[in-house]
Amino acid sequence: MISILLCYSNDKQNRSISYHHGWKNGFIEHPRFNCISLNLAAPYLLNKLALAKAHLRKVDAVVILHSAFSNSQLLKGAFFDQIQCMDAPKIYFVGNEYKLMPEKIAFAKDLQCALFITQTESKQIEDMYCKAIGCPVESLPGAGLSTDIFYPRIEFEKRSIDLGFRAAEEPAYFYHQDRMAIAEYFINNSSKFSLNIDISVGQNKKRFDRNKYSDFLNNCKGQLGTESGPEHFDLTDKLRLAVNQHTIAHPDSSLDEIRNLFLPAEQDRVPLRIISGRNIEAAGTKTVQLLFEGNYSGHFNPDEHYISIRKDFSNIDQAMEKFKDLSYCKKLTDNAYDLIMQEFTYRKLIDKFYSMLQRYI
Repeated sequence: MISILLCYSNDKQNRSISYHHGWKNGFIEHPRFNCISLNLAAPYLLNKLALAKAHLRKVDAVVILHSAFSNSQLLKGAFFDQIQCMDAPKIYFVGNEYKLMPEKIAFAKDLQCALFITQTESKQIEDMYCKAIGCPVESLPGAGLSTDIFYPRIEFEKRSIDLGFRAAEEPAYFYHQDRMAIAEYFINNSSKFSLNIDISVGQNKKRFDRNKYSDFLNNCKGQLGTESGPEHFDLTDKLRLAVNQHTIAHPDSSLDEIRNLFLPAEQDRVPLRIISGRNIEAAGTKTVQLLFEGNYSGHFNPDEHYISIRKDFSNIDQAMEKFKDLSYCKKLTDNAYDLIMQEFTYRKLIDKFYSMLQRYI
């Protein structure tokens, strides 16, 4: 058994972010790890005690999860300094790899990380990280399946919603609005296909917590979806900041205008399009997925795990015929479920991490 100091944040601010809790619970419950928890949202004295215990026990490694520095750096100050001085190897799971990248690179370098975990399986991006940080880089999906929450509870035929979707629209510096495009199409055309829908996309919508989202998925026959992430990975953050400044000065700018002004030429792009937790959790509840065409980190294949929809909707009639074929949908949901259970439960993902970690302790 490996003893680790597990650093994360768990409070009301990230209550609805499923993967933040999934990774934390997965490590704590995993039989190969003995975890001392450092919840950065907990009272100071509790964390001081956790650090003292980690020093006394001489933990084998320090694992810093996505929630410790995703939207903002929460591991800082005296706790950062104490962890920085520990002899145990530090491993950082980076989150939201589309903003604050110079700060996250500096964070990993200052900690002298022994291993940096990215959510993308792009060899090009891994090489960029390795050059910038100077430590080994490995890939693990950003999200997994919490099998105690996301599992099929309602038979397909008994689900009352035909198509459902909940998501925030992408920021301008993603250079696409795939979620909004697929949502708006079905909102505008649900009557054409005689569909009962429950679709909502927007930055200000109220997010489900994990249990309510599982209830929602179990009440939907189908879910819409897209790949996650931007069209271009920018390690310097300069393009994101430039796009933000432009949209503040020109709030009516169209997506095409932003793409023309800021998105590098196709041959110079480094895409960061990856499989998302929404894809994994829908598969875990045996909900049919109607997804925009994409690679999905090389894991999901059209007509094997999901129904593919072209981004110009030119194959929509064929896609809807497939969706109304019960035997076809059962094949898809069984295949996707089997894949997720074999590769994407938090137990399986942390098993992979355990094997990686052997090389660094």
